[in-house]
Amino acid sequence: ALVIHSPLVMKSSGRLNNEDWDPHAYGNMDGLFLEGTWNCKFAEEVMPQDADVILTNRTNFSAFKGTNLKDTIEAKGIKRLFVTGFLSNVCVQDTTIEASELFPDLKVYVLVDGCAAKSKQVRTDV
Repeated sequence: ALVIHSPLVMKSSGRLNNEDWDPHAYGNMDGLFLEGTWNCKFAEEVMPQDADVILTNRTNFSAFKGTNLKDTIEAKGIKRLFVTGFLSNVCVQDTTIEASELFPDLKVYVLVDGCAAKSKQVRTDV
């Protein structure tokens, strides 16, 4: 299995490129996920290994925006994508929706035990 990490790290200003309405206003929080700050570091339990892929230049909540995730899926012939992350109802949701739109035959799974959110609300219409 290929492990792909897509950390949300801002190079400057700490503001996301908001193409869509941001229901949690994270895109407007200065310094959030700013490169070099505590909230951009990998936890020991999920530290990338040598064979893992680390995506960079992410510009939005979806792991596809600004990264080479689409190219990586195509080049590696990936058939199944397992997604974890924070926030379930923002980054995880946007990434899984975009994956399903870009790759209709890709099997996309959300590993809920590896996700976190600010509420228990689950979106079931996607």
